[in-house]
Amino acid sequence: MYAAHTQRRVVGSLCERAVENGAGGVLASLRCTECNAAFPEGADTCPAHGKTLLDFDRRLGSIIDNKYRVMACVGVGGMGAVYDAVHVKTEKRVAIKVLSEKLSQDLNVLARFRREALASSRLQHENCVQVYDFGEDADGTFFIAMEFIEGKGLGDVLKESGPMGSQRVARIGVQLLAALDAAHQEGVVHRDLKPQNIMLTQKPGMPDFVKVVDFGIAKFVSASREDQAALTIPGTIFGTPEYMSPEQARGDTLDARSDLFSAAAVLWHLLLGRSPFRGETVRETLMAVFSKQPPRPSQERPVAGISTALEDVLLRGLAKSREERYPSAAHFLQAMRPLAFDGEQSAL
Repeated sequence: MYAAHTQRRVVGSLCERAVENGAGGVLASLRCTECNAAFPEGADTCPAHGKTLLDFDRRLGSIIDNKYRVMACVGVGGMGAVYDAVHVKTEKRVAIKVLSEKLSQDLNVLARFRREALASSRLQHENCVQVYDFGEDADGTFFIAMEFIEGKGLGDVLKESGPMGSQRVARIGVQLLAALDAAHQEGVVHRDLKPQNIMLTQKPGMPDFVKVVDFGIAKFVSASREDQAALTIPGTIFGTPEYMSPEQARGDTLDARSDLFSAAAVLWHLLLGRSPFRGETVRETLMAVFSKQPPRPSQERPVAGISTALEDVLLRGLAKSREERYPSAAHFLQAMRPLAFDGEQSAL
């Protein structure tokens, strides 16, 4: 994927807007972290957003923590950058997520960054991104070394191909729920499932192999109230409004069933071709999450042969009350598996 084609790649939500160009995957040096627009040397700020431009190519060729040689910048975002790197001794290819110097001084952001490393490192499931290392370089740079995923985020897949068919959505859903089941068994609730945080890569016989990424705002169910409060900014609701559960939008204490709502919202998006709750404003979006039923894809796409059985399975996941949803990701998975494989054998 790296050499021949110009591709758009998502490596976690840190680089949702990452654009890989045709020059070996290296991004232009000066970029706005708000819109990802490139600027020539000598520019200081983005005229559209007033953001100070950052040079993300300055690390190329450098070695982070005496272990990882930086080969290319593959993504930039508001929190920093993601680099294609190689372990200097094992030559293993990794993705290095680097926190920006400015945000490294913010204790709340640093705690979130560390939390992502800790949450992801607990998870050994094949559908969860693997984290190998977390640390601080000699220059004060905080980084996470993780599995390098050659693939695309679901958001990009939707932009390129449009809404999906029922069985494809169900097969993606089975893997997504398997990843969530593994996370929940480790006491980790993701809290920010959305198309950008779910990647599709390829394995032999599996063109849509799912990888769940970005556990940056994950919650440890077993954590103390004090630990949770330390990662909460008063008046702030973490997550993405159009995919968050009603209880998350209200700021209630969350359990694993919140992720089930978000997963169902993402899968509904794949069927419908757009977010089921997105409004013109955040307020309008949240009101839809609280009170509206999503439009049925089978009615909006009547010629697509959308499975009403799949819609019914997802509707239970989208129940406004968590008590009315599936009790666990495993139960949700059990309900969806027959729709994904239609009599075929599955190891999932």
